[in-house]
Amino acid sequence: MIKNVQEVRLEEKSKIVIIQPTTALHVRMACSHCILSTSSRIIGKQGRQTQPPVALFRRDNAQQTQHSFRLFSRKEGFTAQSTQRRNMKKVRKAVIPVAGLGTRFLPATKAIPKEMLTIVDRPTIQYIVEEVVASGIEEVILITSAGKSAIENHFDYNYELDTILKDKNKDALREELSLTSSLIDVVSVRQKEPLGLGHAIWMARKVVGDEPFLVLLGDDLVRSKVPCCRQMIDLYEKVNESIVSIQRVPMDQTHQYGIVEGEKTDFERTVKVKQMVEKPALGTSKSDMAIIGRYLLMPEIFAALGKTTPGHGGEIQLTDALQALADQRGMYAYEFEGKRYDAGDKMGYLKAIIDIALDHPTLGEPLRDHLASICDAKNCFR
Repeated sequence: MIKNVQEVRLEEKSKIVIIQPTTALHVRMACSHCILSTSSRIIGKQGRQTQPPVALFRRDNAQQTQHSFRLFSRKEGFTAQSTQRRNMKKVRKAVIPVAGLGTRFLPATKAIPKEMLTIVDRPTIQYIVEEVVASGIEEVILITSAGKSAIENHFDYNYELDTILKDKNKDALREELSLTSSLIDVVSVRQKEPLGLGHAIWMARKVVGDEPFLVLLGDDLVRSKVPCCRQMIDLYEKVNESIVSIQRVPMDQTHQYGIVEGEKTDFERTVKVKQMVEKPALGTSKSDMAIIGRYLLMPEIFAALGKTTPGHGGEIQLTDALQALADQRGMYAYEFEGKRYDAGDKMGYLKAIIDIALDHPTLGEPLRDHLASICDAKNCFR
């Protein structure tokens, strides 16, 4: 007996079963010489138990409408695998370009990387890396330039500082710094020339290899219950294609962003990309879907970037390569759930500081009182 079976087709020494997934899928399959029971044991010809594929027979994703399992013969029994996912590679790496000069924050960024500017009690880049870690990524690839060593040092172990804190019995600080230095494996790649975002991502090709990867811009902060990157990975596991994260913007601001035009899909908050335009002139696009600094890209993007013709100033535009990749194998745009801050802009940076500080466990309440007193004195809400 097989529960919730839509179709059964027999092939030589194999059986393909299309099964409607349930919260706890119970499967019993029988063939000429094996039994796959509800306990997910596989019994071979000699009655010996082989390795149970338990995870393959528990489906918790109610949004998945159909799942296909293929059984193929082995010496002692059967193994099962998902034909839907057998060619899907896990997203393990994230590329974070941090080579920019940060001219919008001069003179503050003359000697300090803009990514090291502090938001309450942590540098901006740490919020980005923490999102990556919370999304299950295993390795971060920083695309750096001259003068950016402070970023690498921030995620490294500092023996001298640790010794001083230990001698002063500042255990809480020691623990916090230890957590920072052990967040994730970090690799640095130097971008020797400032040739644009597309070129920065292309520099990571040898470290990323032939697998999908994330790209996060170092001055785009996203606060959300589920990390933005995790939301994108969840969608990738359904579509197995590249994804750009988007937000809706007023039509009079579309000329400040890369804009996506596309068609609706069956996936929530998701459109299939038809066209991308980098900072279109006002009135030339009817779309309000703006690309933000979160991308999940298939490795074919590197070939597309290698063929992209440099534009103004010799820079390689990422949008051109994204369009080529969308034409080649398809791409999706996902409207993430959360709030985004442009921490590379002074006003966006201030908004991030205020919002994050108001939620701080020790600083939030005093800051709220302080802001209320200022507004009372200056009649802010008149």
